[in-house]
Amino acid sequence: MRVWRLRLCVALALGGALPAQALEMAQHGSTIVLSGAVEAGDDLAFRVLLAGGGARVVSLNSGGGRVFPAAEIARMIRVAGLATAVDGANRCESACTMIFAGGVRRHYHDAEDVEDALGSPGGRGLGYHGGAGLGAARRPEPRAPAGLVDLYFEMGAAGAVDLVERAALDQMYHVSPRTALARGIATSLSRP
Repeated sequence: MRVWRLRLCVALALGGALPAQALEMAQHGSTIVLSGAVEAGDDLAFRVLLAGGGARVVSLNSGGGRVFPAAEIARMIRVAGLATAVDGANRCESACTMIFAGGVRRHYHDAEDVEDALGSPGGRGLGYHGGAGLGAARRPEPRAPAGLVDLYFEMGAAGAVDLVERAALDQMYHVSPRTALARGIATSLSRP
């Protein structure tokens, strides 16, 4: 019910047009749950949901998606002083890791069996990959996804930059909890 009302409020704010929202958003008590692909317009819907108040944690389960709305959601999370959380049974890959970086506290929990490994997208836990703009030397070029590397630095998760360079666009480098904590990507391995 709350998701339907959220989409209606965003549509009214945009003059009747619904944004192409693919990221499902729901608030359960003080936790906002985001799941699915990040699409254009999801940042607007998140802004409306956040305005409802009462949130303390954003729980993530997403294979990624569009970089710009993910970066905007990360910034809103940071400004609101919210924590982010990824359960190791779920996934937070690609652009989702930008949203995760937005948390003032970043919880990567119940992921003891996630190992540092290069593999295919669709795994579990935190997963990083290079963008379309990475060159042959696998270094970010000006065409790299808008602000991806900058956002990690902005959010204090610069340790993610090296992980982005470890995998090509069609691969995913999944990160163990110990690596995420050691690199400052996660700030806690416990539940929020």
